[in-house]
Amino acid sequence: MKSILIKAGIITLVVLFYFTVWSEIRGMVTAYAFIPQIEYVIENCNEYVYYTERKPTSLLIQVYHEGINDYVDFSYTTPAGFYLLMGLVILIMFNGKKFHYYLLAGLHLILWVISLSVLIPGLCVHLLFMNIMDISIKYFTPFGTFIIIIMVLTPGFLNKLSVHSKKDNS
Repeated sequence: MKSILIKAGIITLVVLFYFTVWSEIRGMVTAYAFIPQIEYVIENCNEYVYYTERKPTSLLIQVYHEGINDYVDFSYTTPAGFYLLMGLVILIMFNGKKFHYYLLAGLHLILWVISLSVLIPGLCVHLLFMNIMDISIKYFTPFGTFIIIIMVLTPGFLNKLSVHSKKDNS
């Protein structure tokens, strides 16, 4: 009973930290690292880019695509959001190892760096880079988080993935 109360207290602290401090940090990254890149692009290499701030951590980016003679929409949400919170809560509930915490934090950090680093090439060079940003945020973030959760909930998961060659004894 005591361990359940301790876990509930830790989860409560993590959730409170997420909705107070961490949300502000994510909003500051969007405001001070992402939006200035978009404004740099508009001033220096592509004047046909528009953005709308939906929330402090979320933007709608519209880029003119000459091939289709229309604007293409990309949504950006600063990584390390809900899926990080969900992953942390489940790791705490099910006694995740230190390795799992590092893996979860590393995954979100890498995807954060990718989303920030492909923006200027995506808006100035080719929209393919914007698709990389889109895919990493929309698909790799939840997929990676779910894989880590599965690793915690299924002991021996990595061993089950290994390929064993069977010798033919005939």
